[in-house]
Amino acid sequence: MKAISTLLTVLAMLITITAAIALVWLQVDGVFPSDEMGSSYRWQVAMLPLMVMGVGLVLIAVAQILRIVAARFEAATVPVV
Repeated sequence: MKAISTLLTVLAMLITITAAIALVWLQVDGVFPSDEMGSSYRWQVAMLPLMVMGVGLVLIAVAQILRIVAARFEAATVPVV
């Protein structure tokens, strides 16, 4: 279970970092209309990377919960001599 937790943590970190890079890249290099839609269009375009970052952070939390549950399960199954 610890291997699954570690793998999930690494995967979630990669997802979160990639989404953060995509968000910054999109805001720096994106083509946005100047006055037609204003800043609301910029927020609409930024929502996908922000949601992906949120999913990555939730996966990190799930991986940590899985790690704690595995440790408690392991401690509960070890007989006390």
